[in-house]
This record gives sequence, structure tokens and C-alpha cells, in this order.
Amino acid sequence: MKPGFGVGENISYGTTKPRDILIALAVDDGVPNRGHRVNIFKEDWQEMGSCYGTHSGYRDMAVAIYRGAVGSGSEYKGVEPG
Repeated sequence: MKPGFGVGENISYGTTKPRDILIALAVDDGVPNRGHRVNIFKEDWQEMGSCYGTHSGYRDMAVAIYRGAVGSGSEYKGVEPG
């Protein structure tokens, strides 16, 4: 990955409806640092990809992957070169 760009991801297990998945990640109940919520609402993300499928232990799994550039939002600090 080029310096100055970064990626992030959120993973949800056991929830099947897209709306419920997004609400659960945005509310982030039970996660002390609210990392999923912080990640979803970063202003730096410019692109997002998602996938959904079965999981052997949790039945269902959804993944959201984000990409953004340094300085495009208020929080993102980018990836350290090297």
C-alpha cells in the first residue's frame, strides 16, 4: 500500500439482515472503546467494500472494508511509511 493511504475493517457475526448489522456496529454495545463505531464514522474513508457469507462457528459473517487517504477527514492519520 502506498504511504498516505490506510485501510480499516469491521466484522459482524451471527446477524443476517444488513440493517441490523449496520446498527449493531454503529451502536457498538458491549465494546468499551467503541472501535466499530469510531471506524464506521471516520470521515477519511473514501471507498468501502463488503461481503457476507457463512461461518462455521457463528453461522453468519459480514465484513466491511474501508480505504481512505491521509488528511481527507478529521481523524485519520494514515499508514506509517515502511
